[in-house]
Amino acid sequence: MLTNTEDNKTISEISLLSGVDENDIRSVFEAFLTQFVIKYTNNKRIHIPYVGNFLVRYREDKETSEGREAQIDAFYSAHDELKRLVGQLKDIESTGDYTKLDVFKNLKKIIKNDFKTIVEE
Repeated sequence: MLTNTEDNKTISEISLLSGVDENDIRSVFEAFLTQFVIKYTNNKRIHIPYVGNFLVRYREDKETSEGREAQIDAFYSAHDELKRLVGQLKDIESTGDYTKLDVFKNLKKIIKNDFKTIVEE
């Protein structure tokens, strides 16, 4: 699998935020690629929970210095949860009180559970 620095950084960040091993996170994203191939061959969109729907269509090949590269058109439709979170962020901009953000509340639960686990060990 081709990965770049940004991919590896994102996988690491998700691992740190979730407490899930980086290899497991990587496996989930690799499964998304497999699902994408299945959906693409059937001309269907791929759905990513909480993020939205993506539809990719091949346009043509382009010759580059590194060889041929597929040119694609990509279409995105945001998930309702993502829209809701963006709305919350916009509302919070005026106060700067990010403790009201639902994602912050979830992160607080994760930290509390991790701390409890560490203390109990």
